[in-house]
Amino acid sequence: MTSHKPRQRSWQLMLHLFSVAVLAVSTAAAQKQPDRAAPKFSSAVAFDVSPPARDLALAKKTVSPSSLVLEIRPERGPVAKDRGFSGDAAVQRSVQTRAVPSALAIPSPLQTFEGISNQDNFNIFGFRVNPPDPNGDVGPNHYVEIVNLAFAVFSKSGAVLLGPTDTGALWAGFAVPDCTDPSGDPIVLYDQFADR
Repeated sequence: MTSHKPRQRSWQLMLHLFSVAVLAVSTAAAQKQPDRAAPKFSSAVAFDVSPPARDLALAKKTVSPSSLVLEIRPERGPVAKDRGFSGDAAVQRSVQTRAVPSALAIPSPLQTFEGISNQDNFNIFGFRVNPPDPNGDVGPNHYVEIVNLAFAVFSKSGAVLLGPTDTGALWAGFAVPDCTDPSGDPIVLYDQFADR
Protein backbone atom coordinates (compact mmCIF):
# COMPACT_ATOMS: atom_id res chain seq x y z
CA MET A 1 0.00 0.00 0.00
CA THR A 2 1.56 3.27 -1.13
CA SER A 3 0.78 6.55 0.51
CA HIS A 4 -0.04 9.69 -1.40
CA LYS A 5 0.70 11.93 1.59
CA PRO A 6 4.33 12.71 0.61
CA ARG A 7 3.13 13.76 -2.88
CA GLN A 8 0.40 15.94 -1.40
CA ARG A 9 2.86 17.56 0.97
CA SER A 10 5.38 18.25 -1.78
CA TRP A 11 2.61 19.68 -3.94
CA GLN A 12 1.43 21.90 -1.07
CA LEU A 13 5.02 22.97 -0.41
CA MET A 14 5.50 23.87 -4.09
CA LEU A 15 2.24 25.84 -4.11
CA HIS A 16 3.27 27.64 -0.92
CA LEU A 17 6.73 28.53 -2.33
CA PHE A 18 5.12 29.77 -5.58
CA SER A 19 2.72 31.99 -3.58
CA VAL A 20 5.59 33.45 -1.59
CA ALA A 21 7.53 34.15 -4.81
CA VAL A 22 4.55 35.89 -6.39
CA LEU A 23 4.03 37.94 -3.23
CA ALA A 24 7.71 38.95 -3.15
CA VAL A 25 7.69 40.01 -6.82
CA SER A 26 4.44 41.98 -6.50
CA THR A 27 5.69 43.70 -3.32
CA ALA A 28 8.95 44.68 -5.03
CA ALA A 29 7.03 45.99 -8.04
CA ALA A 30 4.71 48.00 -5.79
CA GLN A 31 7.70 49.52 -4.00
CA LYS A 32 9.25 50.63 -7.31
CA GLN A 33 6.14 52.59 -8.35
CA PRO A 34 6.36 56.30 -7.65
CA ASP A 35 4.38 57.59 -4.71
CA ARG A 36 1.04 58.93 -5.81
CA ALA A 37 0.22 62.34 -4.45
CA ALA A 38 -2.71 62.45 -2.06
CA PRO A 39 -5.61 64.68 -3.08
CA LYS A 40 -5.24 68.27 -1.92
CA PHE A 41 -8.12 70.26 -0.52
CA SER A 42 -8.22 73.99 -0.03
CA SER A 43 -10.44 76.28 1.97
CA ALA A 44 -13.07 78.46 0.32
CA VAL A 45 -11.82 81.94 -0.54
CA ALA A 46 -15.15 83.61 0.20
CA PHE A 47 -18.86 83.06 0.72
CA ASP A 48 -21.59 85.39 -0.49
CA VAL A 49 -25.24 85.62 -1.48
CA SER A 50 -26.51 86.86 -4.83
CA PRO A 51 -28.69 89.97 -4.79
CA PRO A 52 -32.43 89.41 -5.24
CA ALA A 53 -33.45 89.09 -8.88
CA ARG A 54 -35.73 92.19 -8.56
CA ASP A 55 -32.59 94.27 -7.86
CA LEU A 56 -30.64 92.89 -10.83
CA ALA A 57 -32.66 94.91 -13.33
CA LEU A 58 -31.22 98.05 -11.77
CA ALA A 59 -27.69 96.71 -12.14
CA LYS A 60 -28.17 95.97 -15.85
CA LYS A 61 -25.32 97.37 -17.88
CA THR A 62 -25.53 98.16 -21.55
CA VAL A 63 -22.54 98.57 -23.82
CA SER A 64 -22.86 100.61 -26.96
CA PRO A 65 -22.90 98.31 -29.99
CA SER A 66 -19.67 98.09 -31.90
CA SER A 67 -18.58 96.31 -35.01
CA LEU A 68 -15.55 94.95 -33.17
CA VAL A 69 -15.50 91.16 -33.07
CA LEU A 70 -14.00 89.85 -29.86
CA GLU A 71 -13.02 86.22 -29.50
CA ILE A 72 -13.84 85.09 -25.97
CA ARG A 73 -12.42 81.60 -26.37
CA PRO A 74 -10.03 81.47 -29.31
CA GLU A 75 -9.82 78.19 -31.15
CA ARG A 76 -6.64 76.22 -30.62
CA GLY A 77 -4.91 74.17 -33.24
CA PRO A 78 -4.79 74.40 -37.01
CA VAL A 79 -7.67 75.94 -38.91
CA ALA A 80 -9.16 73.60 -41.50
CA LYS A 81 -9.39 74.94 -45.04
CA ASP A 82 -12.95 75.25 -46.33
CA ARG A 83 -13.32 73.01 -49.36
CA GLY A 84 -17.05 73.52 -49.75
CA PHE A 85 -19.80 71.00 -49.19
CA SER A 86 -19.34 67.86 -51.21
CA GLY A 87 -22.33 65.94 -49.94
CA ASP A 88 -22.75 63.58 -47.04
CA ALA A 89 -22.20 59.93 -47.87
CA ALA A 90 -23.47 58.88 -44.44
CA VAL A 91 -26.97 60.28 -44.92
CA GLN A 92 -29.49 57.47 -44.96
CA ARG A 93 -32.50 57.60 -47.20
CA SER A 94 -35.52 55.92 -45.69
CA VAL A 95 -38.33 54.50 -47.74
CA GLN A 96 -41.64 54.81 -46.04
CA THR A 97 -43.62 51.71 -46.92
CA ARG A 98 -46.69 52.45 -44.84
CA ALA A 99 -48.38 55.49 -43.43
CA VAL A 100 -47.58 56.34 -39.82
CA PRO A 101 -50.72 56.58 -37.70
CA SER A 102 -51.38 60.15 -36.56
CA ALA A 103 -51.69 58.96 -32.94
CA LEU A 104 -47.91 58.47 -32.88
CA ALA A 105 -47.22 62.03 -34.01
CA ILE A 106 -45.55 64.33 -31.50
CA PRO A 107 -48.14 66.71 -30.04
CA SER A 108 -47.62 70.43 -30.45
CA PRO A 109 -46.44 72.38 -27.39
CA LEU A 110 -49.06 73.96 -25.13
CA GLN A 111 -47.19 77.28 -24.89
CA THR A 112 -44.46 78.91 -26.96
CA PHE A 113 -42.83 82.34 -26.88
CA GLU A 114 -39.63 83.98 -28.05
CA GLY A 115 -36.83 83.80 -25.53
CA ILE A 116 -33.60 85.77 -25.51
CA SER A 117 -31.09 85.39 -28.31
CA ASN A 118 -27.50 85.97 -29.21
CA GLN A 119 -28.62 89.46 -30.24
CA ASP A 120 -29.12 90.17 -26.53
CA ASN A 121 -25.43 89.35 -25.96
CA PHE A 122 -24.67 91.94 -28.64
CA ASN A 123 -27.00 94.52 -27.08
CA ILE A 124 -25.40 94.12 -23.64
CA PHE A 125 -21.73 93.54 -24.51
CA GLY A 126 -21.35 94.86 -28.04
CA PHE A 127 -20.48 91.46 -29.52
CA ARG A 128 -22.03 88.06 -30.19
CA VAL A 129 -20.79 84.71 -28.94
CA ASN A 130 -21.01 81.77 -31.31
CA PRO A 131 -22.49 79.25 -30.95
CA PRO A 132 -25.23 80.81 -28.80
CA ASP A 133 -25.61 77.74 -26.48
CA PRO A 134 -29.16 78.43 -25.22
CA ASN A 135 -30.12 76.74 -21.97
CA GLY A 136 -33.01 77.06 -19.55
CA ASP A 137 -35.30 75.39 -17.05
CA VAL A 138 -38.86 75.81 -15.89
CA GLY A 139 -40.20 76.04 -12.36
CA PRO A 140 -43.79 76.25 -11.07
CA ASN A 141 -44.18 79.93 -12.04
CA HIS A 142 -41.18 80.97 -14.15
CA TYR A 143 -38.90 80.02 -16.98
CA VAL A 144 -35.23 81.10 -16.71
CA GLU A 145 -33.14 81.12 -19.88
CA ILE A 146 -29.43 81.74 -20.43
CA VAL A 147 -27.80 82.35 -23.80
CA ASN A 148 -24.04 82.51 -23.28
CA LEU A 149 -23.44 85.69 -21.27
CA ALA A 150 -27.03 86.96 -20.81
CA PHE A 151 -30.04 85.60 -18.95
CA ALA A 152 -33.71 86.46 -18.52
CA VAL A 153 -36.64 85.39 -16.35
CA PHE A 154 -40.05 84.86 -17.98
CA SER A 155 -43.52 84.16 -16.65
CA LYS A 156 -45.06 80.95 -17.88
CA SER A 157 -47.09 82.98 -20.37
CA GLY A 158 -43.90 84.47 -21.85
CA ALA A 159 -43.86 87.93 -20.26
CA VAL A 160 -40.33 89.14 -19.56
CA LEU A 161 -40.01 89.64 -15.80
CA LEU A 162 -36.26 90.31 -15.70
CA GLY A 163 -33.63 90.88 -18.33
CA PRO A 164 -31.95 90.23 -20.55
CA THR A 165 -29.21 90.83 -17.99
CA ASP A 166 -25.47 90.21 -17.84
CA THR A 167 -24.75 86.91 -16.01
CA GLY A 168 -21.99 88.65 -14.06
CA ALA A 169 -24.71 90.68 -12.27
CA LEU A 170 -25.63 87.50 -10.37
CA TRP A 171 -22.35 87.77 -8.47
CA ALA A 172 -22.11 91.56 -8.16
CA GLY A 173 -20.52 92.59 -4.87
CA PHE A 174 -18.90 89.22 -4.20
CA ALA A 175 -15.62 89.25 -2.28
CA VAL A 176 -13.79 87.78 -5.29
CA PRO A 177 -13.69 90.35 -8.13
CA ASP A 178 -13.38 87.74 -10.89
CA CYS A 179 -16.85 86.42 -10.02
CA THR A 180 -18.51 89.18 -12.03
CA ASP A 181 -16.69 88.09 -15.19
CA PRO A 182 -19.47 86.84 -17.47
CA SER A 183 -18.10 83.45 -18.44
CA GLY A 184 -20.27 81.67 -20.95
CA ASP A 185 -22.20 78.41 -21.21
CA PRO A 186 -23.78 78.26 -17.74
CA ILE A 187 -26.60 75.78 -17.11
CA VAL A 188 -29.94 76.68 -15.50
CA LEU A 189 -31.40 74.08 -13.15
CA TYR A 190 -34.59 74.36 -11.11
CA ASP A 191 -34.24 72.87 -7.63
CA GLN A 192 -37.68 71.44 -6.87
CA PHE A 193 -36.76 70.63 -3.27
CA ALA A 194 -35.71 74.19 -2.39
CA ASP A 195 -38.19 75.73 -4.90
CA ARG A 196 -35.62 78.01 -6.44
